[in-house]
Order: sequence, then structure tokens, then C-alpha cells
Amino acid sequence: MNSGTGNYRIVFAFVVTVAMVLLVNGALPFFMTPTLGQAVWTTGFSAAFIEGSTLLPGIYANSIGIPEPAPIAFGLSGAWPTAVLMNAGFDPWDAYTLMVAAYLSLASFAAYRLAIRFKVGRMRALLGVLAWGTMPIIWRHSGYSMLSLGIALLPAYLLSALALAALCRNQTEGFYRRLVPTSLLYIATCVLSVFMDGYTFVMFAAGASGLLACLLDLKAPRRTLISVLAVHSLGLGAAYGLYSAYIGSGGWPVSPIGFFRAFGVDVSFLLRPTEGVLWLADRIGFSVTRRGVDYFGDASVWTSTFLMPVLIAAATGLLTSRRSREKTAFALCFVFSIYLALGPSLKFDSTRPEGVSAGNMPAEHAVAATGSALLYEKVPGLNNMRATYRWTALSVFSLWTLAVLGMGQSRRRWSTALATTLMAIVVVFNLPNLRTQIATASANHAAFRALESEFVGALREATVQGDVVAFLPHTNDVLVNYAVPRADLRSFNIGGDKNMSLARRSWPESMQQFRNGTSDPYFSVKVVTLLLDRVVDAIVLPYVDLLWAAHKWPYPADLRSGIAGIEEELLESGVVQLDRGAYFSVVRMLEQYDSPEDRRALKLALVEALCLPPLCIGSQDYDRRVYTRVGRVQDGLLLTTGKAGVLHFGPYARAESGIYDILLEGVLDDTTGAYVDVVSRQGRETHAKALLDLGQREESVLRLSGIRVGSPVTDLEVRVFVSDASKMALRSIKMIRQQASDIR
Repeated sequence: MNSGTGNYRIVFAFVVTVAMVLLVNGALPFFMTPTLGQAVWTTGFSAAFIEGSTLLPGIYANSIGIPEPAPIAFGLSGAWPTAVLMNAGFDPWDAYTLMVAAYLSLASFAAYRLAIRFKVGRMRALLGVLAWGTMPIIWRHSGYSMLSLGIALLPAYLLSALALAALCRNQTEGFYRRLVPTSLLYIATCVLSVFMDGYTFVMFAAGASGLLACLLDLKAPRRTLISVLAVHSLGLGAAYGLYSAYIGSGGWPVSPIGFFRAFGVDVSFLLRPTEGVLWLADRIGFSVTRRGVDYFGDASVWTSTFLMPVLIAAATGLLTSRRSREKTAFALCFVFSIYLALGPSLKFDSTRPEGVSAGNMPAEHAVAATGSALLYEKVPGLNNMRATYRWTALSVFSLWTLAVLGMGQSRRRWSTALATTLMAIVVVFNLPNLRTQIATASANHAAFRALESEFVGALREATVQGDVVAFLPHTNDVLVNYAVPRADLRSFNIGGDKNMSLARRSWPESMQQFRNGTSDPYFSVKVVTLLLDRVVDAIVLPYVDLLWAAHKWPYPADLRSGIAGIEEELLESGVVQLDRGAYFSVVRMLEQYDSPEDRRALKLALVEALCLPPLCIGSQDYDRRVYTRVGRVQDGLLLTTGKAGVLHFGPYARAESGIYDILLEGVLDDTTGAYVDVVSRQGRETHAKALLDLGQREESVLRLSGIRVGSPVTDLEVRVFVSDASKMALRSIKMIRQQASDIR
């Protein structure tokens, strides 16, 4: 057989292998979508990236999470190529699957090249590719989108590290000629990795550092060692710097150590699979039933971490393959990563008692401490890797590499055959129930298309192109990510906890006053205020959960009954129009309130009645919170007690510069010796001071006018001082900004 025919056979076999990998991962383009929720979230950013672009998409979303351009918190490496495909005319569901298929193909090619590098024959290398591409740690994380792809790409990531380490060997005059392309590849890999997924970037950084430490030839020329280490440092540093510059100051909170403990992998999960995940294990009765109510963490911890078959194959490869630095390096990589995957505590079939949170495991419910708590608390990068079990991905990759070494560098022919047989067994054990997998991925594809025609179509019909809208109450609004740019709207809402945190910092105060996921007694009034301020053109009150509807469509309109009361309040106000649909209602101001004078009068009445920020700063509802030194609270009133001193201080609020009125509401019988001052900077800066004069009282309200705040402050305080002769019962204190430009 000539080499040309052999090459064609290998190419054909590789295509078939990749097709099988795509099938197992639910990523056959035009027929399947691997997941729904994350596909909707990602393609929403992709749709926003291509708005206004004629050639290449942007990298910020300008229609969601406004007013500032929104970076995607993770997964730019997937969202941007998806945007390119969408810009080329592909439907979002197909563009997403094509992107996933492209990365899985790249991962398969890298796994093939890695096997060839370790002297594995080409057909056996394809068996290794199939084993890697079908690992449950990959396809069970398809619902986490870019995490799954980051895991799949570990061979590509660490192949670039091996290429970098190889520069130290076989020194020739062409060292610098080889250094340039190898360095560019390595730096590009670092950047791709960090913008794909944070978890796998840290794994790549740790794995690459370990490989270089084991594989660098210390006898190589000093210039060579310095060059290689400089490229390694530059690649990781540049990647982190670019990500930080792109995302801005995240400041994500660090979770308690109990969360890291809860999401550490239980040793029993590694040794026996969970029922309903793997086809062969279920058929032979090897799998175990596990329920969420019984264990810490979530289902991904016990459905994706089974590694017994590849562990056996790796152990065989470790024992039978020739001695090499690569073998030592990957063995150490496995030990390191599985140690971190366990989390701060060792667990072996550790169950969760009733009443204990699944996400915060007390130490006493574990077998023993592992000693890694200090690492997870103090080491940057590690302290953000809350789902500690995910280190299992690097463990599985290390085991797979050792098994590949067994196929390529065995000392005996029989051991090569054994290693190959074991790799084939790994493939069979990896397989899910293909009928179920295909049905699920096909259903995702159909659901995505239905979501576009039904929800997005209804939103297009109910709104005006270019409208600024707010979906309220806001929450983790994943569906908004997709629906808003596809309907050609702009919205303050955005999906993803981190993206929500970033966007909220720049929201106007009239938007920030809404609580996440809940409505308060003033919700309807706040909605009217938001419309009066012209912060938005329309407000959407969803009947479906905008987080879970993106993960399962069609989704029941189970929020309709809770929204009904709000809708009635809004209609009773007489100032809005409300249009109800199947999935939401849309609220707009009536046209007669379009003039600035009408809106100003209505807004002022609402501000004074309810003290709505940012135009009003107030203290009220004294049963819940009060700042006082000489007063007492009774039935919601702040009463004097015959003692001289500070009756009220606070509320330490943010305030813009302007002219304010102070309104004291309540029963003011005697204000002898009483006065008010307005201060900031913990009392070091006084803005105004005035005596309480009953001649300024109108019924139960005493108004002090002309209080000037010269510059914006963050801790404005209204202090009421009384004498022992003062007698009053305060119901509220309000400080209202009265400049004409403040109420539009």
C-alpha cells in the first residue's frame, strides 16, 4: 500500500473518529445542540457583538447590561467565533453547535498529535482520541459550555507546553528560528485558554508549569532555559493581563471554605459511576443510585467524575512503559490535581444530614482534613475555584496520557496489546446511552428554534425597535441575553451572576432601587418612577422565569399570578398603559404624561409621598432601623424622652449636589432648643444648620427650605438635636432635592 492511500485512510478514520466524538457530545451541526441554557446565554452575547458591525464582530455587548458596554464574564473564545458564524448567516443554534464542533475537532487533532508524539501508531492514536473525546468529564459538562470545551482542549494546551519544553533538546543553529513559532503558538494558547474558561486556564497554568519543571534540560545553554521560561511567563502573564483589562475590576467574593469542602470530589464517585449516566455500567449493574438530597455539592460532582477504567489503563501504562521524564511528569500531575480535586476534606461516601446546606459542608461530616484549606483560602486563582471537584479534569487528562504512553512506549509487544485493549475498554465505559443523548441534543436544537419564534417573536411584536427596556423584577436573566439583541432592543438586564454584578454598578439609582428577584410594597410606584424619569421606554413584567426558561423551553408561565397584583396596581395609577401577552406584559406611560411639566408634577408627588431615591434621602419605618442616642421607638414613631442630645442621626446616604428641602413629619408639640444640621464625612463637613421653628410647620410637616449640598457626598447625615424641654414624635425625616433640573 502506498503512503498516499495510507494517508487517505487515516484522514477518513480521523473524520469518523471526530464524528463519533461529536455524536457523544451532542454536537452534530444542524441536527443537535449540546445544551440549551448556556447556548442561549452565549449566543445572546454573540448577537450583541455583531450589532452595528459590518465585518468582524466586537468584543463588548452594547445592548445588554447597559449603560456601560458589557464584557462576557467567561467564554469570549467561544462567543466571538459564534458571532462570526452568525454574522455569516448561520442561525444561532447552528452557529453555537458549529463552534463547539470546531473546538472538539481541534481537541481531537491535538490528542492525536500528542499520541503520535509518544510513538503511538496512527490507528491506535485514533483509539486514544476517541477515548479522550468521549470522557464523561467532557460531555457531562456540556451544560457549562466553555468549561466543557476548556477540558476537551487540555491536550492542545499542554501539547504547546511540551513543544516549548522540547526546545531545550537537540540544540541546533536554528534554535531561534524554532523559538519564534513555538513561542507564538504558546502565547496564543494561553490567551485562548484564559478567555475560554477560568478553571481550565488555572489547570493549564499549573500543568504547564509542572511539565516544564520536569522536562526542561538543565544542561541546555543558559540562553535556552531563560528563553523558554520567559516565553512561559510572558504567555501566562499576557493572558491574565488581557483578561483583566477586558473584564475590568471584578472583585468577585471568595466563598467560605465550607463551599470548597462541599464541592470536593468524594472518593466513592471516582470508583463507581452514578446510575443513569454510563450505558455499560448501567447494563452490568455496576452503577450506583445517588440523589441530590443525600450528598453535598450538586449533580455534576457525582455524575462526571468516574475515572476507574482510565485509572486502570493508566496504571498499566505506568508499569509497562519505558522510563521517561514525561511519564514522571504526568504521574506527578495526576497526584497534584487529584489532591486538589478532593478539596479541603477527604470524603468517602459522605452523606449530607437533613437540614445541612448542600453548598456549605461542615468539617465534621468528612472523613479527615486534606490540608488544602490554606491553599484554597490564600492562593490567588485557587481561591476562586469554588467547584474543587473540577480538578478531576486535569487528573483524567493525566491518566489518559499515561495510558497513551502505555500504547506507545511499552517494553513488550504483549503490553502494547494490553494497553490498546484497555484503551478500547475505556471507550466503551465512557459511552452514555446514545439514544437518550441524541434525543436530548436534538430536543435542545428544536427548543432553541421554538424559543426564537415564540418568545423573541412575541417580544418583537410587543416593543418598538431600539426601545430601552427593563425586565422587572430582575434576577439572573439569562433569557434576556438572547431575547434583547435578537429583538433589536436595549436593556439594563443581563444574564450571568458576574455580568449582573458588573452591570449593576453603573445602573442609575432609579434602576438600582429594585431588589433582585423580589418586589416590595413600593414596586409599582418605582416602576412608574422609572418610566417618568425616561430611564426606560418600556418595562416588561415576565410571566416565565427568565433564568430557567432559557434552560427548558417551553416553560410554564408560573409567575403570572404573582404579577397580576402588580399589574392591577399599575392600571389603578391611571398613568400607564399595559399590554398583556402569553409570556409577559409590557408597561408604558400614557401619552398625556409626555410633557415635562406633567411628569415633573407627578414625579414630585411620588417623591414626597414615598421618598424615592435618588431625589429623596430619608429615614422612616423606625420599627426596623433607627439611629438615635436619646430617643425611643414606639409604634413606628421616634419619641423624645426628656433627655438632651441627638434624637436622630444618619442615614449616611449618597447624595448629589443641589438645593434640598428637609421635611420632618410627625407630632411636634415643642421644639424648644431643637435644631437640625446636615453633615458628611463623619461630621467633619457641615452643609447646613437650622433651628426647628414651629412657624414653618404645615399641619404635621415641618419644612426647612434652601439646604445646599455643594458637592456629591457618600455619607450624608441629617442630625436632629433636642433639649430636655423638646417634645416630638417623628414619623419620618426626608431630604428632597428641589432643583428644577432634578425632576425631568
